[in-house]
Amino acid sequence: MDLRTPAVWMRRSTPRRCSRSWKPKPALMTPMDPMIEDSSAKISSPAVADGKVYAGSSDGQFVQAIDAATGKEKWRRLTGSIVWSSPAVAGPLLLVGDGRGRLLALDRATGEPRWEFFTSGQVFSSPVPAGRAVVFGSLDGGVYAVCSEARGTVERAVYPGRKSAPDS
Repeated sequence: MDLRTPAVWMRRSTPRRCSRSWKPKPALMTPMDPMIEDSSAKISSPAVADGKVYAGSSDGQFVQAIDAATGKEKWRRLTGSIVWSSPAVAGPLLLVGDGRGRLLALDRATGEPRWEFFTSGQVFSSPVPAGRAVVFGSLDGGVYAVCSEARGTVERAVYPGRKSAPDS
């Protein structure tokens, strides 16, 4: 996959050479076909790994994997809630937060759920893999560290938000 080639990511609607009179017109650039069909807003940054682009949808309430070379959708997983968090890749897992207060762990190859972890607030922050843990924040004021290799019970540590300013 050549990330320097704009055609991989967007259809080319601009001239190959720019002249002094040419002015870019972003409205003419159109996204790849899977994103046109669902007409869903993508406001988070995608994750890219192993020739696939992973993105969440804010209004379509799903996470999807797109083949970076062809632009074809590989899978789509409905979440039932908005996805503002940027997905993160952690080995075979794709991690993403949603508006229902969950951190979702999806199988990167199939999109099938592997586990989920609930907080008491929406998860709009992007998860950060850190060794065996995944660190993320929630609107409940907590910063969570969840074991990403969960088998059965998900292990966690919670760093609660501060209610007042620290003492000086």
